[in-house]
Amino acid sequence: KFGSSTFFMVILAILMTGLGMLMMILVKFATLSHKEAKRMWQPMRDLQIKHFDDVKDEDLAAERARIDAVVAAR
Repeated sequence: KFGSSTFFMVILAILMTGLGMLMMILVKFATLSHKEAKRMWQPMRDLQIKHFDDVKDEDLAAERARIDAVVAAR
């Protein structure tokens, strides 16, 4: 009697769709974007490790003097 009713078929379809979506959300929960926030600064850390290790204090002082000279000329 209930199996042939259109109303119950629609309700069953809505419930099954909701259950399927809930299962997909739970399966994909481990890859949600909140994990991306933790890795957001990793490229900056890599840049500091790989590209700023060869800067010497003398180079830094010379560049600072050059910038100060440009600022003083204005």
